[in-house]
Amino acid sequence: MTARGEGTISGAIAPTRDLVSIPFADTLARFGQRCFGLALILFGAAGVVVKDVVIGRAPTWPAGVAGAPIAATIVGLVLAGAGIAVLLNRKPVPWLLAASALVFGWAFLRQLPVALADHALGGAWTNLGKALALSGGALGVAASMAWTRGSGGDAVRRRAPAMNLAGRLALGTFLAQSGIQHFLFVPFVMTLVPTWIPGPMFWTYFAGVALIAGGIGLIVPFTSRLAATLVGGMIFIWLLVLHIPRGVTINNQNEWTAVIEALAMSAIAFALVARPARAPIA
Repeated sequence: MTARGEGTISGAIAPTRDLVSIPFADTLARFGQRCFGLALILFGAAGVVVKDVVIGRAPTWPAGVAGAPIAATIVGLVLAGAGIAVLLNRKPVPWLLAASALVFGWAFLRQLPVALADHALGGAWTNLGKALALSGGALGVAASMAWTRGSGGDAVRRRAPAMNLAGRLALGTFLAQSGIQHFLFVPFVMTLVPTWIPGPMFWTYFAGVALIAGGIGLIVPFTSRLAATLVGGMIFIWLLVLHIPRGVTINNQNEWTAVIEALAMSAIAFALVARPARAPIA
């Protein structure tokens, strides 16, 4: 194992270790940042179109309570603003923090009691995991932008290691949970494998193992950037061969939301490939 990068905390250089060196890491991280910005814009637009907040798969709007279209529009504007800020690198960190807090408060906290009541580790836990991954992932993307683009100044760069850790823990936990669900709900997961791919049961188990390994790899520091690279590539392939075709064929809100989620999850993973800054950026 060799030292591959260095982190900066309060101006001091702290060495970090990686299992392997990742070629074109910063380029891959910037690609992930842009994809995440696009995903935020799409989440915001989708919410305005369906007149509800779709990011994070929160429980449905409370029955009998007015204001869903207004809330969806406000949240949509915040998410779109965050996405544009990321794409243009115009003060993206405050926008990403706002998006993270929004998803955590509206989706994660509201979904938590629903998930705790689901003792079968079913769909409610999937939605909770998505909310966690998107909320924490926004922090990971903010850290990535601080390291690769100098976003946010020295104050943000000092907090970047903690934000990166939050992103890795959030996405890693969701992936590991999803992998376990692949083994608990094999018949359902098999239906998600495209019919033109032989051996759906094999791919169900293979994906389950890959998700668990990727989740653990993201959490372990010295494997985190390698795992982020592999996870990002895996989910991006699923986006192309699974989610987009299902969106086009089935063409409903659930499938198109899944398309945006796959884009966002792969984007977060790619952003987490970023190397810690070697020194404060002038």
